[in-house]
Amino acid sequence: MHYQTSYGSPALADYDNDGDLDLFLTTIDGNDAAVLYRNDGNWNFHNVTGEAGLRGIRGTMQAAWSDFDNDGDLDLMSGGRLWRNKGTAGNWLKVKLKGSDSRVNRAAIGGQVESSTGRGNMNDLTLHFGLGTHSEDVELEISWPYMQEKQTVTAQVNRVVTVNMALPVDDSD
Repeated sequence: MHYQTSYGSPALADYDNDGDLDLFLTTIDGNDAAVLYRNDGNWNFHNVTGEAGLRGIRGTMQAAWSDFDNDGDLDLMSGGRLWRNKGTAGNWLKVKLKGSDSRVNRAAIGGQVESSTGRGNMNDLTLHFGLGTHSEDVELEISWPYMQEKQTVTAQVNRVVTVNMALPVDDSD
């Protein structure tokens, strides 16, 4: 990483769908610019701000990831502007979790779902996983709050999957 006076909000996401979390850092200092670092594996990062088309984002703590155009890669909202990802070759999976009783709200917030980064930001509540070259079905294991057993679901890659919380079976009869 290079030195600059300030960094603001960090926002981790797999923008290139290679299976490694990449790092976007905002800055509030108008003399510095936000930076996108691609994770090349083993937490080795490479500055790809220019090649990703993200130069010139200055003076903001805003950074939120979402697949805005539903094309399978994550787009970025920062500095009051939407930056559309030009696309990546990696496979992906998007998972929407839905709570179904009073213990887990409909958006599944309170489970292991991140809803925001920085100040005044809201990420898409759909979980996005970059899968790299993996093309076989994926088995998801969901740990819901207050549930002892994990819910298992099999999903195809390059799809959006909605998983409704399985209600516990009442064995008291």
